[in-house]
Amino acid sequence: MGSIGASLAERATSRVAACLMGALALGGVSESASAHAWAQDPSAPQGRPPLPPLYRGNPRIVEVKFSVSMLFTSGDRAQPDAMLLTQHAVEIPLTTSDSLSQVDVLSTKGSVMLAGDEMKTVQAAMPIKSEPQPDGTTLLVIDVGAFKGQHSRFDFTWLQQVWESRLDETAAAQISWPREWPEEAARALKPEPFIESDAPAFAQFVQKVTGGQSPRSVPVQTAAKELIRGAIGLFRNVGQGEMNGNAGVFRGFSLQGALAAANSGTGSPHDLVCACVATLRAAGIPARPVVGVIDVAGSKGGVRFASWGEYFLPGAGWVPFDPERLRGSGVRSLAIDRDWPGHGEIDFDDGMRIPLAHSFLPPGKSTAAIQYPALWGWRSAGAIMPQSSVIDTVEVHVTSRGKGTPD
Repeated sequence: MGSIGASLAERATSRVAACLMGALALGGVSESASAHAWAQDPSAPQGRPPLPPLYRGNPRIVEVKFSVSMLFTSGDRAQPDAMLLTQHAVEIPLTTSDSLSQVDVLSTKGSVMLAGDEMKTVQAAMPIKSEPQPDGTTLLVIDVGAFKGQHSRFDFTWLQQVWESRLDETAAAQISWPREWPEEAARALKPEPFIESDAPAFAQFVQKVTGGQSPRSVPVQTAAKELIRGAIGLFRNVGQGEMNGNAGVFRGFSLQGALAAANSGTGSPHDLVCACVATLRAAGIPARPVVGVIDVAGSKGGVRFASWGEYFLPGAGWVPFDPERLRGSGVRSLAIDRDWPGHGEIDFDDGMRIPLAHSFLPPGKSTAAIQYPALWGWRSAGAIMPQSSVIDTVEVHVTSRGKGTPD
């Protein structure tokens, strides 16, 4: 084992004890719903229950394990270890406090698997550093420091409570525009990677959808539904949403961004979400993507990555909508004053939706860690051997932990 690998193994071994001591001090991962430290901060309105006419119910608790794996193959046979790093850290954004999702902040656990030519395989618990972000999310970071090797896997685990939702659309249609948006909503009016809401094309499209009228000439929900319908209508074809490696392992999202997809009329389900969000923002309605997974039970069971959207309804909260489902339900012909499937409603019979983040990249990042956007970011320093090849993958496992805590 080389000197870098040896020092890493020593640090990893010592951190195992530290993590175990920390878990004991925090009480570990409790199975009692009442014991969970759900991230409910009275000063953070985004974590409150929604208010009528938006409702939540049927809470469920799940354990989520998010794993990032990197395998670098050196192009130099004399130096098989392709990663010669002085820093090796992985970060993931996590929305810990939403109206339809809460994370037990004390349940987060980290672990790593590290391997190389000069070191034995090391598996160890690792501490997770939490970094609150201006957008209300939290960055979870595992940092192993220096690393010389070929293969690494970072595992993040936590407990999360999620809810179904429903919307009284008749009552929602009576809500007027606010004089100004609250801070939690105003953040969702700005452009960001893949959501180029400040592009003139989206302002022009809003005018086309509204017939040149101000979106404020109708209630917020009416305007939002018309704009979502219009954005969905831009797409002639919606393809697959995942970029997969060997054996179908997820590597990242198929994503070109709202502007390119809207201009071409083709894209992935995630591009469709981005286009809807960009259109709403261009019209002055706070909106955001929700990036997460859907856990489907039964014969079609399994966990798949997914995204959907939310827009802010004054006095009520964030209204979820699923553009892909709306597109498949013939949204072009649906009456604006009727309930729409996939709008305002999250039903676990269609699969348990588990939100992870409100962006496809960590805050402050504009490009993918390696090749495809996949939520995670890489903090690295040092060198990668020339002509090395890399396979990076992401896996999410969801385990049911029973019923949650009713409001």
